[in-house]
Amino acid sequence: MFLSPLPVVLEWHCVMCEQFFHGKKFCEACGTGIYSRATCTKSVYSYQPDLYQDCGGAST
Repeated sequence: MFLSPLPVVLEWHCVMCEQFFHGKKFCEACGTGIYSRATCTKSVYSYQPDLYQDCGGAST
């Protein structure tokens, strides 16, 4: 039995300051990544399709 691979995060959203950013899970405005959630992953679109528009139309 194998675990499925983790999705690649393309973009993050900080719920504390409402900023969108890419790269590491670290909001420079807040100085932490604890308030950040993944908005663009290859598996998120089917669960949260409303977030797809914030990804700049990244393809899956």
